[in-house]
Amino acid sequence: MVELWNGAGGLREKAALKEFEADLQLYLITEPVWARARNLASRCREKGLTIPTVNLVVAACAAHYGLELEHCDRHFDRIIPRAKK
Repeated sequence: MVELWNGAGGLREKAALKEFEADLQLYLITEPVWARARNLASRCREKGLTIPTVNLVVAACAAHYGLELEHCDRHFDRIIPRAKK
């Protein structure tokens, strides 16, 4: 939710996000998700990529739960090339 709200701009987007939030299913950030995020961070650093931590956690969570990740963020293209825009 932090990632979504951080990207919301203006009253119209915030109102739409508030409606969307009511239907959004939340997934726990468990130790295996954190471990996956740490591993992803290490692999990105080895490739010379600096990815925001929240993006690493979101990507790790999606991968852990087998979720499709829709985004408008170029960082996800770099860490999950098959992620849907």
